[in-house]
Amino acid sequence: MIKFIRQIINTKICYIRKVSPDTLPVLLIWVYDKCNLKCKMCDQWKSNDVNRNETLISAKMCDQWKKIDSTKILSTKEWFSVLDAAKKLKTRIVSVTGGEALLRNDIFEILEGIAKRGMNAHLCTNGTTLTQDNILNLAKSRLSSISVSLDSHAPEKHNFLRGYDCFHDTVEGIKLLRKMIPDLKININFLLCRINYKQMCQMIDLGKQLGVNKISLAPIHQNLQHKNKPKNSFHDLFFINQIFRI
Repeated sequence: MIKFIRQIINTKICYIRKVSPDTLPVLLIWVYDKCNLKCKMCDQWKSNDVNRNETLISAKMCDQWKKIDSTKILSTKEWFSVLDAAKKLKTRIVSVTGGEALLRNDIFEILEGIAKRGMNAHLCTNGTTLTQDNILNLAKSRLSSISVSLDSHAPEKHNFLRGYDCFHDTVEGIKLLRKMIPDLKININFLLCRINYKQMCQMIDLGKQLGVNKISLAPIHQNLQHKNKPKNSFHDLFFINQIFRI
């Protein structure tokens, strides 16, 4: 652990000095650009090649999304080359995200490829596709940890933020994860914004009920992906001169 922390610190120092680090302790890979939800804070769904103009995008259409792999994304073999390079850089953790990474046909091969190279695989997902079959494949791939997006204990608020009636699917998916992979480290990613920040305590209670290991608070912001997105398009989710009284 001490060695890992030193690697993190060294990487940050190299970033400040604008030089290449000797190691890469954590690698984030973006394996898929399609998504099956239409989140208020994100425009990723606009990259979908089908149903672009629909008001809501069904979380049950996974098979359709799997058929529209973009020619722009890396192949399985190309990702394995990336992982080989990461291993040489002494990477400890590879965090896999998207889009919705579980919509990619070869996602379990990629996750298993991470484990086979002696690195810890972490998966980020919106939780809508955590079926028994997918969870069984996650177990076989030797996944180390997972982060599931859940933005409220109240179904209507989570569904509003995610643009689809998906609260039940996500919660049931987390329950299945805990049941089928007891030792898996499960994290809830809680998007913190103006409409849900007062429910943080209720979210902690829900997390305990679901048996998750931790809850990460992610305050809404304009990240690199959305840096050119006008603030008024975030549906009044930003904290503007907000005084917190929980």
